[in-house]
Amino acid sequence: MSEIRALIEQLVAAGLDPVEAAEIVTRAALHGAANAPKHRSAGAIRQERYRRNKASQVTESDGSDDPSSPEGSSPTPPSPKPQ
Repeated sequence: MSEIRALIEQLVAAGLDPVEAAEIVTRAALHGAANAPKHRSAGAIRQERYRRNKASQVTESDGSDDPSSPEGSSPTPPSPKPQ
């Protein structure tokens, strides 16, 4: 005998209508299933861990490491002017 059937029988023995008892047990089971933690695959867990670790390695630059040049931020030197 299943646990659900046993619960319904107990509710009927306590004086509830069998249909009402079945509805109560069904609502309780659906509520429990909706609030149960979702099973995640190993790949999903691994991806979350990778993204969390990647985000913790990001550092912000304060701008002091950038070389300052009077010509601007171009990495190539200015070409000579023709004479």
